[in-house]
Amino acid sequence: MQSTQQQPSGRQDADEVIVVASPDLANLRNTKNLIDNVKGARLNDAPSRLVLNGVGMLKRPEIASAEFAKAVETDPTAIISHDAKLFGAAANNGQMIAEIEPNGKTAQVFADLASALAGRTDVRTQARRSRAADRQTRSQAAMTGFPMARAFSAERSHTRKGI
Repeated sequence: MQSTQQQPSGRQDADEVIVVASPDLANLRNTKNLIDNVKGARLNDAPSRLVLNGVGMLKRPEIASAEFAKAVETDPTAIISHDAKLFGAAANNGQMIAEIEPNGKTAQVFADLASALAGRTDVRTQARRSRAADRQTRSQAAMTGFPMARAFSAERSHTRKGI
């Protein structure tokens, strides 16, 4: 006897959908397709969340977080920077990131993500995210030689001198 009932795909039954992606071209295409498919299947539910993982990995072509978010039409809930030393130590010791570096930026990103998923985001979390995005924009501008980085550097030097 064979069942004629279809197995649920899972995406309609989930409370939240979280897409974790690295910021490269292949992941951009796959993430865009996945988010669009989930959006079509879950018309009355909350939009999918995006987590960018491995941001800032050296010697790897990378799409800027803002450009990635714009292309997939979803703002990232969390941006996890690549830190080979931290993640390697945690994996080798069998520990969580928060156990290795409890006051570190990466541990805070994970705590903020957990708070967002639990519906407990507060004003401090949003302010931290805003400052982090501002720092990331400045560092990306500096790496590309964008004029904004030079303007910002000049602005900071005047501020330090009290001008």
